[in-house]
Amino acid sequence: MKKPIGLLALALFARVLASAQPPAVTNEEALRLAHKLESEVNAGNPTTLNHLIDPELLVSRTSEKSPILKNVTYRKGFLEGVALSTGVYGQQTVANIKGGGYHLVRVFESGGVRHMLFRLHDGRAALNYFDFLLVKVNDSIRAADVYIYASDEYMSTTIGRLVNNVNADKQEAPAELQFVAGMIERFQKKDFAGIKQFFENNDSKMKEDKGMYLFYVNACKLVDANKYQEVLEHYITHFPDAASGYLMMIDLYYTKKDPVKGLASVEKLDSLIGKDTFLNYYRGRCYDMLGRKEETVRCFEATYRYDPLFERNTIRLIVAYAVNKENDKAKTVIGEYKRTPAFAPENLDAVYSRFPDLK
Repeated sequence: MKKPIGLLALALFARVLASAQPPAVTNEEALRLAHKLESEVNAGNPTTLNHLIDPELLVSRTSEKSPILKNVTYRKGFLEGVALSTGVYGQQTVANIKGGGYHLVRVFESGGVRHMLFRLHDGRAALNYFDFLLVKVNDSIRAADVYIYASDEYMSTTIGRLVNNVNADKQEAPAELQFVAGMIERFQKKDFAGIKQFFENNDSKMKEDKGMYLFYVNACKLVDANKYQEVLEHYITHFPDAASGYLMMIDLYYTKKDPVKGLASVEKLDSLIGKDTFLNYYRGRCYDMLGRKEETVRCFEATYRYDPLFERNTIRLIVAYAVNKENDKAKTVIGEYKRTPAFAPENLDAVYSRFPDLK
C-alpha cells in the first residue's frame, strides 16, 4: 500500500531540515578538545583557547538582546571588535591562572547542546567557572557563547547590555535604562564608591535586577567591608541559585572565620556546579577551623589525589598530617612535592619551623 503523498512530503521535509542543521558535537569530540585546552593553557599556551569562541556566533547571540546589531553596517564594525577581543581570550586566561590552574570539570549535554565546563583558580585559590556552548563550524568545534559563573550570565548578555548602553539616548531613555547606564558608566571608570552611592540613592526598579545588584555587591566588597556581608547575604536571599554569590561567600566566611556558613556555601556551590572534587580544598579549610581533624585530612587528601600540583593544598595536607602525628605520611608528601616543577625550598620553611621533626 502506498503512503499518502502528504506523509511522504513531510518525511522528506524532515530529512532536509535535519541535514540543514550542523552536526552535534559528540561527547568524545568535546573531551578531546577539553583535554587539549587543559594541557595547553596550563603549559602557558593560549593558542587553541584564543580561537575557541566564534565571533560570528557570539554576535548573533548578542543581537538577540541588542536590536541595533540587526543593522548590517553597525554589525560589521562590531564584529571586527569582537573578533579582536575573543582572539586574545586565551592570553587573558593564561595570565589569570598564574600560580593556579585551568581544569575541566565535566562535559555534558543539555537541550541538545554539548557543554564544556572549566574551572579557573589562581595562586590564591580564587575561583571562577566557565561553561562553553559547543557547536560545529565546518570541520572545527567552536564555542557559540560562554556562561561565566562569577557574573552569572552569558558573555553575549554582558556584551548586549554594554551595546544597549552605548547606543541609548541618555536624555530620552526610560528611567530604568538611565539607571543601568549610570551603573555601567561608573563601573567603566572603576568608580566603585560612586557605584555604591549611586545605587543606594536611587529608587529604580532595576535595583532588583540580578546583574545590577551584583555590580553593587562587588562595589561594596572593594569600598565597604562591613556593608559587603549584608548586601551579599541579601543577594543570595533574592537569587538563591546564583553561583556568583556562593563563590564570594566561600571567601567571605573564611575571612570572617565562620566555617559553618562557609561549609554551607561550598555545598550549595557544589550542587550548582554539578560536583567538583576540587571544592574539597575549601571544605578542608572549614573543617580545619572547626578542629575536625579527620575530615580535614580526608578533604585535603581528596584534593591532593585530584590535583597534586596545587601547592596550597599540598602544604595544608602536610600540616594536617603533622598535626595528627602522621609524620611518615607528611614526609612522603614532602618528597613528592620536592619533585614537582613548582617546588621552592622556602615554601616549606614555615612547615619546618612548626614541625622540625619533618626535616
